[in-house]
Amino acid sequence: MLKFYKYSNYIKALVVFPILLIFLSSCSLNQDCEKLKDLSVVKEYPGMIIGKISANGKPQICAFGNADIKTMRAINVQDKFHIASVTKLFTATAILKMRDEGKLNLNDKVTKYLDFPELKAIPQIQSVSIMNLLDHSSGIYGFNNDPEYIETLLGAKADQFKKWDPLALLALADSTRVEPFGKLGTGHYYGDTNYVLLGLIIEKVSEMPFSDFIKETIFKPLHLSNTGFYGDLNPDVKGYLKRSEILESIVTINPVFKAVNDSMVDATKAVERIDAAAGIVSNANDLLEFAKAIYMTDFLSSDSKNLLLNTNLKMATDEDCMQSITKKCNSKFGSFIASEGDGPGGINLLLAFNPEQKEAVIAFTNIFGNFNELDRMREEILDYYFSEK
Repeated sequence: MLKFYKYSNYIKALVVFPILLIFLSSCSLNQDCEKLKDLSVVKEYPGMIIGKISANGKPQICAFGNADIKTMRAINVQDKFHIASVTKLFTATAILKMRDEGKLNLNDKVTKYLDFPELKAIPQIQSVSIMNLLDHSSGIYGFNNDPEYIETLLGAKADQFKKWDPLALLALADSTRVEPFGKLGTGHYYGDTNYVLLGLIIEKVSEMPFSDFIKETIFKPLHLSNTGFYGDLNPDVKGYLKRSEILESIVTINPVFKAVNDSMVDATKAVERIDAAAGIVSNANDLLEFAKAIYMTDFLSSDSKNLLLNTNLKMATDEDCMQSITKKCNSKFGSFIASEGDGPGGINLLLAFNPEQKEAVIAFTNIFGNFNELDRMREEILDYYFSEK
C-alpha cells in the first residue's frame, strides 16, 4: 500500500502540476489584459490585438474592441489581418536564408541577377547591391506615396482586384518621370521599390515564384498555419480609414469605400497587394512565433541575425531611431528593434523585440489615417511590456 500511495501521489502531481502551470499562465495573461485595456489606444481605436512572447514561452495575446463595427463582432486573438510592410521582414529573412546557404552575397549587385528594361531607367542601378536594397540605402524612388499608385488604392481608380505587376511598379521609379530619393549609400531612404527588387532576385535565384519560396522556406518550417498571401488567405478583421485633413489633402477617397460613421470609412479592400513588400496576411500568434524564430533561435545564422539587430543609418525624421533592415530605437526603457506596417486598408502593426529582455511584442489596430498610431502604440504598449514593473 505504501508503494502504491507513493506512486499515486506522483501520478496526481503529474496531473496537477501542468494544470497549475496553465492556471498561472492564464492568470498572468488575464492580468496583462486587465491592465492593457486601460491604455488610451485600446479605448480609442476600433479594435486591437496585443501580445508578447519570450525565448522559452508561448504567445500570450489579448484582444480588445471590434473586428467589424457594423456587426459589432468582437475582435479575436486568432483573427487574421493584413500585415502591410511587416511583409518586408519575411522578404529580408528569405534573403538572409539564401545568404546563409551560400546562394547569394549581400554585396552582389542587383544587375548580377536582374536584367529588365525597366532597370535601365533607375539611376545608379549598376552600383546598387542587395544590401542597399535590404537597408533602403539605394536612394531609389519609392512608389509608396506616388499619386498614380495611391489613386489605384483609394482614389478614382481604386480597384479591389488590381494587383500591380512588379515591373510596372519598377517603371514608376523611371528617372525621366521622378527624381530618386537620394544618393546611393548616403542614408536611409525608405521605399517599397527596394523590396520589389528583392522579390525578383529571390525568384531568379530560387527559380520559384516568390510566394512559393516564402511558403517553403519560412511558413512551413515555422508551422505558420495562419499565414499566407492576400488572395490565398483573407483577413478576418475589417480595416477602417480615418477621414483626416492630412489624408484628404493627398487623395479624394473613392465613394466605393462606404462610411461607417461620421469620421471613418470601411477601407478593407484598399490593402496593398505587393507580395514582397506588403502582401502577407497573418495573425498575432504566427507573427510572434516568427519573431521568436528569427531573433531568439538558430533559424538564421549569428551573422544574419546580427544584421537584423544592428543598425547604422540615421533616419532624418526620427532622432531616437537608427535604421537598417529593421529599426532600432532608444527609449526610457532601453533599446528595441522594430518592424512596422501601416496602410490605407486600415492597418497599423508593430512587431518589436527587446534584445535585453529576450521578449517580442506585437500590437495591431484596424485603423489608419491619424498618422500617429504607431507612435502611440510604441509609447504605450512597449512602455507597458518593456519598462520595469
